[in-house]
Amino acid sequence: MKKFEFIFRKIVKQRGIRILTTFFLAIFPSHSLKVFAQLLMLSSILPHDMERGDDEVILQYPLRRLELFFFEFLTGSLFMIVAEFLSISLLKSHLGIHWKFFIFSRNISTLPYIYGICMLSAMYLKSSFIVPFILLIVDGLFCETAWRYISPVNAQTIWGFLIGLGIFTLAFGLYANPMRERGEVE
Repeated sequence: MKKFEFIFRKIVKQRGIRILTTFFLAIFPSHSLKVFAQLLMLSSILPHDMERGDDEVILQYPLRRLELFFFEFLTGSLFMIVAEFLSISLLKSHLGIHWKFFIFSRNISTLPYIYGICMLSAMYLKSSFIVPFILLIVDGLFCETAWRYISPVNAQTIWGFLIGLGIFTLAFGLYANPMRERGEVE
C-alpha cells in the first residue's frame, strides 16, 4: 500500500487544482461533460508526465512500470467514481436503482478507453490531451449512426466497453513492456 499511497500523494500534490476542477465538472448530469472531465483528469496524470519525460524520474523510486500504470489509473478513476456517486445521489434521486446503475456503469465504463488513448497518444505522439480530445469529438459526431452501438465513449453495449478495454490493454502492454523497462525501446 505504500506505493499506491506515494502515487496518490504525488497526484494530489501536483494536480490538486485540476482534480478539483474535474471533480466539479464530473458532478454535472451531462454525459458529454463527464467524458470531458474524465479526459482532463486522466490526461493530466501519467500521460502528462510521459509527455514531459517525468515518468522516468518517478521510476527511479522502487516502482515498476505496471505499478505506475495501474496506480495512476486507479487514482484518477477513484476521483471520477466518487464524483459519479455524488452526481447520481444528488441529481438523479428521482430515478430507480436500475437507471442509476445504468447511468453509473455507462459513465464509468469510458475510463479505461480514455486512459488508454491518452497513454498511446503520449507514448507515440507526445500529446496527452489534443489527440484524445479530437478522437472524442469524432466519436461524438458519429454517435447518431450505427457507430453508437460499438462506441467506447457512448458505451451503450458491451462491445463499446470491450473495445475500450482492448485499447486500455494495448496501452498497458506497450507501456509495461519489459524491453521498455530496460530502456531498449523508445
